[in-house]
Amino acid sequence: MSKKVIFFIVTGLIAAGLIGWGSYEWLDREEELQSEDNDRKSTEDEDSITESQAETDEETFTEETRASAAGSITDEDLEQFESEGLNPFKQKVSQDELADFHYQEYIHGMTHQKIKASKKWGFYEIHPKRIDWLLEGLEKTTQINTENKTIYREILTNWRDGNFTQIDKEHNKIWRMQDGTVGEATGILSPEEEQSYIESMAN
Repeated sequence: MSKKVIFFIVTGLIAAGLIGWGSYEWLDREEELQSEDNDRKSTEDEDSITESQAETDEETFTEETRASAAGSITDEDLEQFESEGLNPFKQKVSQDELADFHYQEYIHGMTHQKIKASKKWGFYEIHPKRIDWLLEGLEKTTQINTENKTIYREILTNWRDGNFTQIDKEHNKIWRMQDGTVGEATGILSPEEEQSYIESMAN
């Protein structure tokens, strides 16, 4: 067999090997890309489901809370809630589980006792134990960023100290955080108006 024939045979085998190896690498890379794409889609689907579930939980929480804890509150009521393993808003939400929507719902609902607005959805009577419980919760929860914690702490500290002179502005700050469009506070109720409102919301 001549050297030329051997050269062509060897060259052909090398070329065939390179083509085969290249095809294998290309197919392997295609499989990796497909797998990454599937993983990405799966993660996006999971994130979408989680976000959707969170929205559902928030809606359910809001409806249940407003229905069960609306109206005036007494020390005896709060003691009863505690004996049943509930928080001061009559919910099975512990302080370390508190999220933004809890604080916004609770604070927003309590402001309604003292503010003027064309529409008010939800009402929780202001009570020192509720204020203290929410303040303590800010030290235990890890589900709220520092900026929002600062906002909630400033509002609740004012209330704990008996300072409600900015409650209309505090209402609107929370209302904007909730993307409110109707029910902006336009002032503060007089003591007589506040009492009348509490009585009108009594269970």
